[in-house]
Amino acid sequence: NDVFHIYTTGAIDHFEFRVYDRWGNEVFGTEDPTAGWDGKFHNQFVLGGAYIYVYSITYSDGQKVKGRGDITVLR
Repeated sequence: NDVFHIYTTGAIDHFEFRVYDRWGNEVFGTEDPTAGWDGKFHNQFVLGGAYIYVYSITYSDGQKVKGRGDITVLR
């Protein structure tokens, strides 16, 4: 996969998606539910390894969903 997305369905009031390196530095962040991470930080490809992602979604009906996980970048 070339771009990592958080897929959602339904009407969204708030969306937040962040990716961090192993030292806790944010390498990607967006509040646009259509945006995804292309594996770059400052227009340079990141090094291979594990990265942590977190997301928070609030739907129009008030339902809140939060999640986290990890993704491994292979180069």
